[in-house]
Amino acid sequence: MSENFDLKTALRHVESDSFEEQAAGLDEATALLNAFGKRVVDRFVHCNDRFIIWERLYRFGPFVTEPLKEVLSQTDDPELRGLSAMVLLKLGDKTGLPVLLEIISTGEELLCLAASRLIEAHIIEAADRMIERLRGLEMAKTYHIQCLLAALERLGRALPSDLVERFHAPDVPWELRMFLEKHS
Repeated sequence: MSENFDLKTALRHVESDSFEEQAAGLDEATALLNAFGKRVVDRFVHCNDRFIIWERLYRFGPFVTEPLKEVLSQTDDPELRGLSAMVLLKLGDKTGLPVLLEIISTGEELLCLAASRLIEAHIIEAADRMIERLRGLEMAKTYHIQCLLAALERLGRALPSDLVERFHAPDVPWELRMFLEKHS
């Protein structure tokens, strides 16, 4: 099929009493949705503010899965890789899981988003990476620390004693102390 799709024709075929026309209409509609998914992902890749499209991509379900896997395998852009992996995981596809786990281990920009998405998907093995990351984060990174602590709390994972001790030291920033008091 070419990319010259006509939604009205596809719908007319689907609504027909002829089984052959219904099947053809469904095939046309599927091709249309696949082409649309590919174009939406292409726009996501090339737009200035990816977050507007990113936060809605999952709504297109299986029609964006393959194009996002292509992006994941072809780009070196860490933001694009991370955001694509998050959408895939939300769609139940774990292809980008290593990318998200790497963000937990070393990333800064998408750390909280990745942690949230991993917890939402019940990726239990992310907890060990979060704990390891908490051991190395500077105290000045209070926002990142709070995100990881909240994610571990949602997983029901207790902090190891070395981290409990670390976060109760006298030099802990007040924002973090308040967060810990609220969540203990």
